[in-house]
Amino acid sequence: MRQKGIVLVLLMLFTSVSPWAIDLTVDELEPTEEKEHAVSLTSGWGDSLAGTTLTNDGLDWEVLPQRGVDDWIQSEIAGLADGLEDIDIAIAPDQTVKACGYNANNGTLEVFTLSSSGTTTREVVDSSGNVGKGCAIVIDYRGFVRIAYLDVDASALKIVRENDWTPLQDDDWLIRTLVNDVNITTSPEISIYSNGSIAIAYRDADTGGLHLMRFTGS
Repeated sequence: MRQKGIVLVLLMLFTSVSPWAIDLTVDELEPTEEKEHAVSLTSGWGDSLAGTTLTNDGLDWEVLPQRGVDDWIQSEIAGLADGLEDIDIAIAPDQTVKACGYNANNGTLEVFTLSSSGTTTREVVDSSGNVGKGCAIVIDYRGFVRIAYLDVDASALKIVRENDWTPLQDDDWLIRTLVNDVNITTSPEISIYSNGSIAIAYRDADTGGLHLMRFTGS
C-alpha cells in the first residue's frame, strides 16, 4: 500500500506541473526565397553604368559617377630637354610634384618642379662630368629632395640632397659620392625611413651582387 501511495503522489505532482512545462522543440525554418542583389557585367569596371538606373526588388537605383577613374589632369612641364632620359617622379607632402632626369645631351642631372598652382621650374643640380644617369628621387616628410644617380665617367654612385638651410649662395644642393670604381648598369633604387634617413640599393654588374646602403648619421 505504501508503494502505491508514493506512485499516486508522483502522478499528482506530474499532472500539476505539466501545464507549465516548456516546449524546447524548435520549429524547422522554412527556406527563404533567394533574391538577386547583383548586376552582371560583361567587361570593364562598370563605369559605363554611371547615370543609368538599375531596378532591384522593385526599387530604382541611380548609379552615380563617384569613382572618377577617368578624371585626369594633364600638365606640361616646361623646359624639358629633348635628350632627357631616366625620369623619376615623387610627390611632396604639400602636393608639389618633383622629377629628376638625366640630360643625355649635356650629361647633367636636372630637377623639375611642378607646384600645385601649375608653375614649373627647371634646375641643373649636378654637371660635374657625365652625371645623372639612372636617377631615382624621393622626398622626405619636410618636402626636401634626395636623389641617387650614377656618374658614368667616374664609375661612381652619387647622392644629392636638397639643403634645408642655405647660408651661402649656390648651396641649395649637397652632393656626395657614395661608391667609387663600381660597374652599375641598372638604375639604383632609393627609399626613405619615417625619420628621414635614406636607404639606397644598387647592383654591381661585375659581381652580380645586390648592395644596400643606409645613412646612419643625423
